[in-house]
Amino acid sequence: MTNIADNYAPNAPTLQFDFESIDSNKLNGVILNWEKTVHNGKYHIYKMTNSGDWAKIAQVQSNDAICIYRFQEVI
Repeated sequence: MTNIADNYAPNAPTLQFDFESIDSNKLNGVILNWEKTVHNGKYHIYKMTNSGDWAKIAQVQSNDAICIYRFQEVI
């Protein structure tokens, strides 16, 4: 058996989002979704901090046609 690893970075997916409500200028129940771009891909989700740096908040590994990430916090 031979395994061949892909050695290229796929294009970033086009994100879509939805939310349940807005309360005090914050979004509640935010859900990101996107179409998969690779077989069994790992998607890394980052947010920009107040200081302008990027902080990783999640990693989603999925082979579903539509990938979903639900925020656990209010943003």
